[in-house]
Amino acid sequence: MKHLPVKDSQQTRIRKTLARIADAVGRPVAAFVDTSRDDVSADDAAELLRLWTAIEDPEARRQALAFVRSLAEARPREPGAAPGEIRGR
Repeated sequence: MKHLPVKDSQQTRIRKTLARIADAVGRPVAAFVDTSRDDVSADDAAELLRLWTAIEDPEARRQALAFVRSLAEARPREPGAAPGEIRGR
């Protein structure tokens, strides 16, 4: 992943935003930064966070989060996975 220069204040904001997103979807922060899977790249996750922080309207954020949840929940679950739990991508 290409690392761009980021100020400490921006890193703090990104970490806090990521923690809020992780809490909202009931997933650990590590689930968003696991780059061991082929279909998820750190660059995509970084772009998602950048776009998320650009959404200033709270209702628009709720709509975006609902959309992402619906996409995640539409994937077939693996045996033994809880509803909404995403495993082994």
